[in-house]
Amino acid sequence: MTQPPEVSYSTAASVDAVRLAEAAERLRQEQVTFEVNVRHDERYFRQKIVMGWVVVVSLPAILVTCIVIISMHKSFSDGTVTAATTALLVDGLSTLFYFYKLVFATDARQLLAPVTQRRELPE
Repeated sequence: MTQPPEVSYSTAASVDAVRLAEAAERLRQEQVTFEVNVRHDERYFRQKIVMGWVVVVSLPAILVTCIVIISMHKSFSDGTVTAATTALLVDGLSTLFYFYKLVFATDARQLLAPVTQRRELPE
């Protein structure tokens, strides 16, 4: 009678250990990727807040200055009045563009989501 070939449990265990190590490394890399995405999202949010405050502070200052110059146009030179009118037009158009982009445009940045994929365990 012939003996069945012996299955080396150490070989099967080492294959399982390699798979487990690969899965652990993949999970570590996915965690690092997610943490980088979180930091990027935080920076992007801070930048949006800062830009919003710049607009909130600068827009009224520019508007008041331009309106004073335009309403008192006889006290200023024609070049100054033209510059104030142009600044008022450009500021108004850029504000409309900013609000359009803020409200209607899709967000180009990557949304935070799990970076791990659902995998089936080998049997």
